[in-house]
Amino acid sequence: MILPLLITANRIYCRLMFRVGSPDSPPLPLSGPALLVSDHSSLTDPLVLFATAGRPIRFLTAREFYELPVVNWISKLCGNIPVSRSGFEIGPVRAMLHALAQGDVIGIFPEGGIDKYRKEEGYEGIGFVALKSGAPVVPVSIAWDRPRPANLLRAMLTPARATVRYGAPIVFSHGTEDSHEQARAATDRILQAIRDLRKPQ
Repeated sequence: MILPLLITANRIYCRLMFRVGSPDSPPLPLSGPALLVSDHSSLTDPLVLFATAGRPIRFLTAREFYELPVVNWISKLCGNIPVSRSGFEIGPVRAMLHALAQGDVIGIFPEGGIDKYRKEEGYEGIGFVALKSGAPVVPVSIAWDRPRPANLLRAMLTPARATVRYGAPIVFSHGTEDSHEQARAATDRILQAIRDLRKPQ
């Protein structure tokens, strides 16, 4: 009962603080696995996605945020997957593949963050998971009308307008060769779909 209440409270909070509402049509498949892949410029991006996606999301979360007291409680409740940003870990990849096999939605920021760990061209891991799972990849872009604070609490308390655009799902053939080159190509395709959403409509 707690998670639905948090989802509703977050939707109200995002409407009041960031002026976002529900999309006209569901941006995600109504059931089954999906990879929700978004650009990332604010620590409040996950809240906006949670408010607009229409389904619970299990985010891949940097361990230093995952272990913060209040964030840790919410992350565990949502089933988020902690990951270290210091190097490659097989555990989070296996956790994502297992969650997708169970029909869950996994949320990923392929650029890796908004700080020194950021990689503009995206990390190849998202391409690997997309190829390995065969789950539809839904690109999304979040545009803020002003620069956002780098501190989580300040970001949550600073009003702004967020414009959220979802793209059409991208489906990679399940069982496609998942070499480094194939993973890089899949990541490039996903990142380009996100960039396309940023163009004037």
